[in-house]
Amino acid sequence: MERMIRWKNKTAQDALVSAGIEFERVTIEPNGIRVVFKELPNRDKLAELATYPVFADMEIESVSNLFARKITWHDSKTETVAIDSDYYFNLDGDRVNLVGMYLTTGSLQKPDPFFSPDNLKIYDKELKALSIKGLRLIHTDMGYARWWATTPQEEVAAYKSYLDLLFNHKMLVIPSLVWKDTEMFDIETTPDFSWQVGTGTDSLGEWTDRITKILSLYPNIVAVNIDFEFDYKGGQTYTAQQVDTYLKFVKGIVKFNLDVPVIHKLMGGKWLAENEDIKEVCLANTDIPAMDIYDEDSVVANLSYGATDDWLKQRGYNQGWWLMEVNGEKDWGACTDRLNRTFIDKAFINNARIASLFGSYINWLPQGSFFDKDGKPVPKLIEVLEG
Repeated sequence: MERMIRWKNKTAQDALVSAGIEFERVTIEPNGIRVVFKELPNRDKLAELATYPVFADMEIESVSNLFARKITWHDSKTETVAIDSDYYFNLDGDRVNLVGMYLTTGSLQKPDPFFSPDNLKIYDKELKALSIKGLRLIHTDMGYARWWATTPQEEVAAYKSYLDLLFNHKMLVIPSLVWKDTEMFDIETTPDFSWQVGTGTDSLGEWTDRITKILSLYPNIVAVNIDFEFDYKGGQTYTAQQVDTYLKFVKGIVKFNLDVPVIHKLMGGKWLAENEDIKEVCLANTDIPAMDIYDEDSVVANLSYGATDDWLKQRGYNQGWWLMEVNGEKDWGACTDRLNRTFIDKAFINNARIASLFGSYINWLPQGSFFDKDGKPVPKLIEVLEG
């Protein structure tokens, strides 16, 4: 685990080099320079450094968490959850790798909204099955409720009906705010694009503010994903600068309403060379590197994970990363038949701290789904979770 020392004097970087002090990373902050070491220098070395004027006002910081919260669950039991500076989850003090599930809300078999009673019953069945197998981490897209819930009160009730379910199953939740593949998405014009809904209009900024205020009511929200795979344009023509402006805009709203890390899911593995300028912009605007990786077998997956970890380290991201979508692959699509537990184990060996299976049920991709249309787990899910 990393240890940190902060110097307020901005000449410290040159002084460190001159003094022959080894460090891993130096970043410039408004109040000075932060130096990150793998090991904190011993007491004698710190005392020696303090005799130099440039180090006279140094402050030693303990290892900081990106997220830390004591959660009181619906049954009054409590749990302390943290995400440390190496991106591991810590549950009641135990540092763990977590397997998660992408719980899909936008591709169900029923035409009803995601918060309909019938769909909530399916989620409940899925969450019960996951809980029995010890899975605690859910990544999920927050669908746009206002197509159906036309008043502010109805919108809040719609989202809460879904979020209550996740809370009652004691899931740690990473909601995803996704607009990239919608007709409304237009960051080439403005980051705060708008659209018609009913007889009025809505905008990205207004919706993000509303949904994050609702999310702030739930202590089990542990991070937020802002959109996905901007490094794969799919025919879109936005630029790295437009992505940068958009992420800063959305991140500002998220951080104002929620004290959680933000991520953006990039394409790893064989897609590492795709739009690297956009990849680097996304990494610079988020707190934890996050990747989606699909491969045909565990041997190729291991190579993909290793290449992804190396690629990140070459850019100064040494603490690890999150694997936000993992599954087997066949004919460029997700395929559970190609997946086995080795995919997950190899991801953890290659410094992924979490691995989230994609996805629960996808009506247009049943071969990539871990549940059937009625919420029953497919055998592959049990095989992967039981190892």
